[in-house]
Amino acid sequence: MKYKEFKNWFNEMSCYCFLNLDQTLFCIDVIKYIDSYWFWQREKVWKEEYEFLTYINVIKPVEDELKNIRWVSNNEENRHFK
Repeated sequence: MKYKEFKNWFNEMSCYCFLNLDQTLFCIDVIKYIDSYWFWQREKVWKEEYEFLTYINVIKPVEDELKNIRWVSNNEENRHFK
């Protein structure tokens, strides 16, 4: 995931309140830190320092939870139509 994609993902997830407070604060700190660099350096800093850490601590848990929510909602819808 590129840095710009991460920022868009974060905006979308926070808009729908899918992130908890710890995840939100972590992402805000990462974005503030990376945005302090020149725009041509941001992708490099993101890849080298924060991509893996952010993926493990924020992105993967949120995406897994969203999969569970979608699975449960799909199963509930199927129950009603049987």
